[in-house]
Amino acid sequence: MGFHAKDMGGHILLVTVVLANGAIAEISEISGIHSSSPSLALTTSLRFHTHLVPTSIATQTMKAYQQFALSPNLTNHIGTDFEVLKQVSERGVSGLPEPGTGTTLVTGSYINMLGAEVPLTDEAMGAMMEYLGTVGWDSELLYPVEVELYSAVNSAINALPLDDTAFAHRNTLWTFQPYASSLNSLLPYPEEGFVFMDGIVRSIVDNMPPG
Repeated sequence: MGFHAKDMGGHILLVTVVLANGAIAEISEISGIHSSSPSLALTTSLRFHTHLVPTSIATQTMKAYQQFALSPNLTNHIGTDFEVLKQVSERGVSGLPEPGTGTTLVTGSYINMLGAEVPLTDEAMGAMMEYLGTVGWDSELLYPVEVELYSAVNSAINALPLDDTAFAHRNTLWTFQPYASSLNSLLPYPEEGFVFMDGIVRSIVDNMPPG
């Protein structure tokens, strides 16, 4: 049913199964399918009904995640990431620990770093989610945006000197890795993909303090 079943209902529209006698069946009455061990059918495909997630919920989720990542009591045994995907609904969360430090943005290529001088602003998080939920949704592109927590509080990555390895951004919090592809994931790469990727980066950079 999924996390949003309570307010949106079920999401599965059609299930294709192969029965024990080799027959292929398409079933729209999902209540007639049981997933217990005696079932004698192999599910080969599922058709889902998707829902747009309000960008405000996505922004709240990212804010809570940042607060969690900045908790001074965060163990260094945790390394996490999350993805924002086209046509994928994110679960909203709240009540995570208050931040104990901050972040700043280092501009660069399509992989951008966030460090430890000023907080990642609400405006930056909101603008990115709004851009992905409007421009990204209406585009002829598929995309994931990976937001990875590598360094952060108490991370062993920060223990080495900056010039000890080729990776100098040891005080960064987030690593953003946006990707985009054509709807069929085949060449040629769509020209609008470059514009879209630039837009993701600009939505964050343009909403951060100067410097």
